[in-house]
Amino acid sequence: MISDNDLKLLAQDCFDSLTLERSINESIVSKLKGDVSNYLATGNSVHLNKETRRLIDALILHTIYQLETRVQSVSEDVYSLTSPPDNL
Repeated sequence: MISDNDLKLLAQDCFDSLTLERSINESIVSKLKGDVSNYLATGNSVHLNKETRRLIDALILHTIYQLETRVQSVSEDVYSLTSPPDNL
């Protein structure tokens, strides 16, 4: 599992890596949206720098982990509500 602090550090690296490009190209955000969408849809990361790719991958893994732990928690709660009492 990736920690919240690790995500913050990855985000900072990503933002730092995009700062120079943003100062040169104001449309970087629109381009980045398209590149990220393409990466998520196809796995093609040709136009993404490594810092951005690492952040996206970490966010996806963190999301999967969070969903799995929440589903597990809900499942346990539902099971405890639907289980018959032991004294029946």
